[in-house]
Amino acid sequence: MKKIVQMAMVLTTIGLLGACGNAKASNNNEKGSSNQLTFMVSADTNAKKKAFEWMAEEYEKQSGTKIKLEILSGSDIETKLKSALLSNKQPDLARVSSVSTNYTGYALDLTDIYNKYDFYNGTKYTYDDAIIGISAGVSVTGFYVNKTLWDEAGVSYPKTPEEVWTWQEFTEKANEVVEKTDADYAMAMKSSENNVKCLAYSYNGKSRFSEDGKTANFASADFQDAYQFFVDLNDDKFMPKSVMLSGEDPASLFKTGRVASLFSGSGQLIDFEQTIENFEYAAVYTPKGETRATMQGGDYVVGFKNTGNETETKKFIEWMYHNEVQSEFCSLYGSLPAIEGVSVDYGKLADHMKVFQNELDETSPMPAQDLSLFQDLTEPRDSDADIEFDNLKRAINGDVTVEEAREQMQSELASTTDYKVEK
Repeated sequence: MKKIVQMAMVLTTIGLLGACGNAKASNNNEKGSSNQLTFMVSADTNAKKKAFEWMAEEYEKQSGTKIKLEILSGSDIETKLKSALLSNKQPDLARVSSVSTNYTGYALDLTDIYNKYDFYNGTKYTYDDAIIGISAGVSVTGFYVNKTLWDEAGVSYPKTPEEVWTWQEFTEKANEVVEKTDADYAMAMKSSENNVKCLAYSYNGKSRFSEDGKTANFASADFQDAYQFFVDLNDDKFMPKSVMLSGEDPASLFKTGRVASLFSGSGQLIDFEQTIENFEYAAVYTPKGETRATMQGGDYVVGFKNTGNETETKKFIEWMYHNEVQSEFCSLYGSLPAIEGVSVDYGKLADHMKVFQNELDETSPMPAQDLSLFQDLTEPRDSDADIEFDNLKRAINGDVTVEEAREQMQSELASTTDYKVEK
């Protein structure tokens, strides 16, 4: 399969550095010092920081090995990790939101760890037939309503899985809430490729690939209606265009109390619980078209080669998925467990998390399988560019029609891979 030229250049650089490096060279911690591991973590909330701090402290108690945490924001970790790898000063492991060309050539194969547990679909990142990333916990796309506004308007919303609304029912009811209250918008939606993919999956229930995985369908006419529906939502009346086009934070809009609903994810819950005081909110079931669907976030744990601590690093990663560790970590972090059958005490968040767990349980393996194929096609990559999402944003801006956006997706996909692309 053809790879993006930029990827080839980075992997070539990685290969040269790997050949030159040796396990005794200097590192952030002493290489070969198995009594201490350096763990670079992307964590942008206090809850996430506390979860990893608990994990580090607990592992040291149980094993005697110190976990030296280096906690960074999501934007900073990519830059710092890339620099560390290119200078052969990589940490022993890292928690990253996505896997990029900056470190695929350095990553440890975690397949043996993955095979020990009953992981949910979508919790692994595969590259060149090796599993190089495993989710620490699971965050999923999901819906919230401003319960105060909906109750004021006298409009009902789903409270059980049997009451899940269709996209058409949702838009009608959300518009009714705006009409009967002082809400500014019916919905805000996180500007995320995962949310767009989730909407498209649920709307038409179709895979982006043929059954044999050799033909890409996602730019085909099968997705025209789903894409058109998404673009039409961004009309500055139902939903503000500024979120998709200018990066305005939809969660902040929702927290003003003037937005009827939010399509974002389970990762917002702890922040909402700590910051929303002027209205009641509720997690609700995501609308469906042909099927129910959710998409999982990134949040991958990656181990690195050439540290001298590879064996101890894999021991620590394997320990992360013990039932009791997953249970406490997910309770602190506000995520669903990556392992099936793990019981988590979410306290006041329990009812909300029950909704998100049901979303995950009721989603077919198709979205996760498609994401894996899509990663093989276009990732890892240096940028956050997404063939599908980027072209739909052009349609939202009025630069192209939805059909023209699909044609461009098809052209870009064909130019970066050797996949056959259906029209």
